[in-house]
Amino acid sequence: MPNIKDLFKKHDSSGKVLSAKSINELTSSKDAESLGQIHTHQVEKDRFFPEIDFTNPSTFVKYGSAERYYEDAITATYRMYPYDGSLKEKAQWHNSSSYFDNYVFNNLYPRTNGYLNLGHSFSAVGMEVLSYAAGTFRKMASPQYVYIKGGPNIASVADKQDQTLAEKFNTKSSKTSYTETSANIYDANNKRASNFTIDGAEGNTVEFWIKPQNAFVNPFFQSTTCMFDLWNGDSTATTNPSSASYGRFMLESQIATVGPYAGVFQDGTNFHMTYMSGTTGASRVPLMPTGSVSMNFNTWSHVAFSVKNVGNQINIKSYFNGKLIDNVLTGTAVLEATGALNANLGAYRTFPDHEAYNSGSDAGITDFNGWSAITGSVDEFRYWKTARTTEDISKNWFTQVYGGTNTDDANTDLGVYLKFNEGITEKELYDAVALD
Repeated sequence: MPNIKDLFKKHDSSGKVLSAKSINELTSSKDAESLGQIHTHQVEKDRFFPEIDFTNPSTFVKYGSAERYYEDAITATYRMYPYDGSLKEKAQWHNSSSYFDNYVFNNLYPRTNGYLNLGHSFSAVGMEVLSYAAGTFRKMASPQYVYIKGGPNIASVADKQDQTLAEKFNTKSSKTSYTETSANIYDANNKRASNFTIDGAEGNTVEFWIKPQNAFVNPFFQSTTCMFDLWNGDSTATTNPSSASYGRFMLESQIATVGPYAGVFQDGTNFHMTYMSGTTGASRVPLMPTGSVSMNFNTWSHVAFSVKNVGNQINIKSYFNGKLIDNVLTGTAVLEATGALNANLGAYRTFPDHEAYNSGSDAGITDFNGWSAITGSVDEFRYWKTARTTEDISKNWFTQVYGGTNTDDANTDLGVYLKFNEGITEKELYDAVALD
């Protein structure tokens, strides 16, 4: 009869279970965010959590008011939790918070259920229409979209209480609380020169969740809409792509007015991308064929688009719910675009091309900002100053990612991150601002 001890002798004589990795290997492979995050994670892992039933206040409230416990935990969350922080900063908050604070944060606080509604309360009154051979465009009297500054900019609401306009944003702040930390830090060596870039060498990625509104109540259904428009405000009034100063990263859903696709998506695709710097790049590349991807109304879908130079062309990849749909080589390689890079989420910044400009001018339209706004809901908008890999997108499309770019170099590729979880105060002055 075999001895059970013999089983323990049949193992790898080297005794190695896992291969050793250096800190550089862990962080470069993105297995870890940073050395600081590794140390913080170890503290979090070793922390003891007592078996207390926090659903019943009588099990943990021995002195004072039970209501005060909840008030203090909620205050600690909305005042101190680093919503846009790095993984290290978030773990540090959990490690320094009480057991009850962690329970309230994880189980009671409404921190992940927000999203943005655009155009749901539309009205045809005062609507403008521009229609010509290439498409139909509409503008509501009061279009809804998000305007995003490239920066660096001082925060427009909260930080003004603690900062002066003369404060310089060229060094890392040693302060830690939200109201004491500089709104943006300028550090070009670590990708902190702007929230936006258009640079084919590093590439770019834009991703978001979208839920289009029902077609039967959407007057924009048979008109082109613009999902995202990043433009450098080049000096040519015509926004002609042949201009040497032109810079654009744009995502449209074009509806054809003539030809085999009249009344439906142009080229039989859900999106068209423009990615140009000067005369290089590509304009209105068709992506996500409707036969492969169905953007159902009143249903949430995640879409992502990455672009990067490959040889003397640009490589565009599109993803639907984390899966690669398109892998296209097209156009010409793009150098970095300069200028004041600002964007609209959900509407045009300016005319999409020279033909639209000419048609608009003939109709007396000189400003195209806010045209072709979408009607639907948007969530988890992210703009990256690099081309995210297929692994990056497939791992993170259904979860949140981390920021903390004022304090951590690890996440400075993330330029803009809008979670739309801030809640509603019912005061227009505050609700009109989306925090990133």
